[in-house]
Amino acid sequence: MKLVKSTAKFWTFTLNERERDFLIAVLRSYPAIPDHHQTLSRESRDWIKPEDEQLLHEALLEQRTSHKAKLGRWLKGRARFKQVEDRWHFSLAKADFDWMLQVLNDVRVGNWIQLGSPDDVHNPIEMLQKDPAAFFHMEAAGMFQMEFLRAVEGTSGTELDEDEIL
Repeated sequence: MKLVKSTAKFWTFTLNERERDFLIAVLRSYPAIPDHHQTLSRESRDWIKPEDEQLLHEALLEQRTSHKAKLGRWLKGRARFKQVEDRWHFSLAKADFDWMLQVLNDVRVGNWIQLGSPDDVHNPIEMLQKDPAAFFHMEAAGMFQMEFLRAVEGTSGTELDEDEIL
């Protein structure tokens, strides 16, 4: 995945077909964090009121529902992915950048949780054997997060040179 154009409002990226398919698969696996995984505190729960926990869960559910609906619209957007020769182009509004990173982070963290929240993520064999799909989604979501961040780092609304693209 590479950034090919940056305007004041949009970034346009190019991907090969496999990257496009991976991105779509990862995004379609949202949400991945279990509903009641997040709590107000990991410390002593003595001072936490049940109604406060309920409020947190309702807020997170509302956010997930909103993100999932937006993601559905985003994926169905007119010509979201446009084929240009043997590559695919897609644009991401700069206003949606944080949202996209949040969606990808949910997929990454949710699948890490599904894999048992391992401390050693640098030894992939055990995780891959435990749940290949969860491992794939976790790794691919992390890769796309890093690629988005790397691609837009230092851009300021300018079009890139064609030599920089390939």
